[in-house]
Formats: sequence, structure tokens, C-alpha cells
Amino acid sequence: MKTVILAPALGYPVEQLEDFISGVCAQLDDFELVIFTDRITKQDLQKLAYPDRITLVKKKFGFAPLRVLYGKRKISKLCALILYPILRLIRFVSHSAFKTIADALLFPSVCRYLWFAEYIKGVDDDAWVIMSDTKDVIFQGDPTNGCDPTRLHTGVEEQLFRDCVTNTSWLKYVYPKSAGDLSASRVICSGFSFGKSRVVEEYLEKMVGEILRLAPKIVFQHGYDQAIHNHLLRFVFPPEFARLHSCFEGGIATLGTFGFIDEAPYSINNEGVFLFSDNQPGVLHMFDRLEARKNYSFDKVRERNSALVQARVTSS
Repeated sequence: MKTVILAPALGYPVEQLEDFISGVCAQLDDFELVIFTDRITKQDLQKLAYPDRITLVKKKFGFAPLRVLYGKRKISKLCALILYPILRLIRFVSHSAFKTIADALLFPSVCRYLWFAEYIKGVDDDAWVIMSDTKDVIFQGDPTNGCDPTRLHTGVEEQLFRDCVTNTSWLKYVYPKSAGDLSASRVICSGFSFGKSRVVEEYLEKMVGEILRLAPKIVFQHGYDQAIHNHLLRFVFPPEFARLHSCFEGGIATLGTFGFIDEAPYSINNEGVFLFSDNQPGVLHMFDRLEARKNYSFDKVRERNSALVQARVTSS
């Protein structure tokens, strides 16, 4: 069964994408990797000797004169506040014009869902569709193996909202009531999700709708896609719509907030595969945050993927 991977990679050096691309090419058989990227990164990616099944879609990295606002939280919020009434008026007058403006002003990590929703229209209903981060994702297997085709699958972090100031602030800004209701709930990560095309399309319809509704408040700012992701899966979709995967159960291991990693029952087998108790997740998300620690390395996963890619290239 074909797998379509939708992934944004704007403004990254190509070296930061090699773990992700190599893992996809090593671990998935029938796949199409669609990378939404900027002009410069696209040129660099075209130089890599990877299979023809990689599609590069050029996107602008926001509205160039305003890129300086990305990541500057207080300034970007002030600018959003100033533009708020103007953007709401444009949205009221012309939805299509507002969508174009939102595409130019939203941070790429938020705007990517608009791109995904447009691209998925041409994808077969029975295909698996993966929506993924890039530079902090490494594959060590196929995360879709054995998964329920009627549900959305997404990773859950090893922390509660009340223990994370950043996630709580994102949620409070766009959903004040939800922030209190979810205080004792684990954070659902928006960086890696998948499902059958028809399921992902249903999810994206709600996701894009909320992004456009909230766009006047969140232009220039990152992270709010995670707040929307949590709100939708906890309060809008029925509980059975999504399955939450953890390090110890399922195909997605979200490692960035794995604070007790040194005490956790994890191991690396002779093939270089990370195991959490008896679970072998197909994807390690936010692995780079753990690798920044001197006593933690994913080199065996890299070596295994590199050897598998080389074997496939040789056999073809």
C-alpha cells in the first residue's frame, strides 16, 4: 500500500534533512515523499542522489519583509494585535483573498496544513498519508504497520500541560477554557501524525478551518498548530477518531520531553534499533534534542538506514 509523506522543510541546510530523507528511503517501500521547501533548499535537495519518488514543492518562506518577526514572540504578538481588525475585515469580505494573505503571513509550521490540505486532494483514498516534521524525525521502521486504517494516529509526549509553560501558553492564547480543562492531560504532539487519506482529509478540514479562524491572532507566530491539534483531538473529534502513540505503545516515539530517558527501560539491539520495553516504534520524533546530550547517540540508526539505502540503490 502506497504511503505519501507530506513534510515542510523551509530555511533548513540540506545537511539537517539527510537523517529524515535517508530514513524514509530505507524503511518505506512504496512511497512518495513530498517536501514543501523554499527555492534555495530545493536547489540543494536536487543535488542529492535519492530516488525519483521525492517530489519538491517550492513555497515562499513567508512574506519576505516580515520574516524578521518569526520567533520574536512579543513583537510578533504586538504586530498581530495591530493587524487583527484589518485581517478580520478582509476575512469577512473575501475568504479566498484572506486565505492568500494567511499563506503569506502565517509561520510555516502553521501554514503547512493549508499546503497539505491542497495536496491531499489528488491522493488516493486508500493511501497512507504521513504529516511529518523533518529535521528532528528519523525512521527506523514503518510506523503504519499494524495500525487501524479507520483512525488518525499521532504521538503523545511524556509530559502534562501543567508541567509545560510553553504548551500551556499556546493553549491559553487561543483556547483559554481548554487550557484549564487540559491541565492534567498529556500533550499531544502535532509534529508527526498519519492515517489513511480519507481520515487525514477529515482532520485537515477541521485543522485548516481553525487555523483560518484564528489566523488574525496567530500571524508571524509558531507553535499554535499544536494548541489547535490538542483542542481538536480532545474536544471536537470523538475519542475513537485518533489513537495516541507513546514510546512504549505504538509506532511513534516522541522523545523531546522524555525527561526520564536515562532510567527508562530502553535498549538498542544488534541491528541498531531503539526498543522501549518490548515496543519497537517505527519513528523517533525529536530525537535531536536527546542527541544533544553527550551520552546519547543515534549513530547506529543512521548507519543502518544508510546501509539499507545503499543496498536498495545497488539492487536497482
